[in-house]
Amino acid sequence: MKLLVCGEGGSGKITISTLLGKALAKKYKVLVIDSDESNFGLHRHLGLELPEDFTRYWGGKRGVLDKMPRGGQQQLFEKKWGLEDIPEEYLTAKDNIKLLAIGKIHDVGEG
Repeated sequence: MKLLVCGEGGSGKITISTLLGKALAKKYKVLVIDSDESNFGLHRHLGLELPEDFTRYWGGKRGVLDKMPRGGQQQLFEKKWGLEDIPEEYLTAKDNIKLLAIGKIHDVGEG
């Protein structure tokens, strides 16, 4: 099962994601993917440490951008990935919840 939570700023995305993640973790293994590059709150609500940015796997945001062809679709993965394929250094975990953060804005002009 895959769920996507999206909405405007202040609409409760973190609250809904946290409640869904914790409820589902009572019965299933859960992977929460944080793709909000400017908000640093989700990991705190889940009671987890913020993991290393997953974009660093490809050399950071610059490395990802360099791999993207102009005007075409980019294939970053050579094969279909499963949870077991994500390197542990890019995940934090507690109980049945694992958190992956795609990438945060750490420096001015990086967004």
